[in-house]
Amino acid sequence: MKVYLAQYNPMIFESSFETLSIHKSRQSAEKVIANHKKEKIKEWQENKEWERKEFPELEEQYLTYQGEYDQFIDWRIEEQELLD
Repeated sequence: MKVYLAQYNPMIFESSFETLSIHKSRQSAEKVIANHKKEKIKEWQENKEWERKEFPELEEQYLTYQGEYDQFIDWRIEEQELLD
């Protein structure tokens, strides 16, 4: 029987993938990843807002920074064979 692992890597240069959940279908794993991405986007936006309030002297850097929230993180679905 095949199972699908929804996996997340918080820092592609320094870390490895961790399993978020295991599913019987690829669609279920995709839903988990989509929801996890939404949570991480919200968290990233909240952190950026906090940083702007706490460190107004860095406003110039925020105006020139073009990076995306997921520039150094990654998600994937890994297919595995479930054994006895």
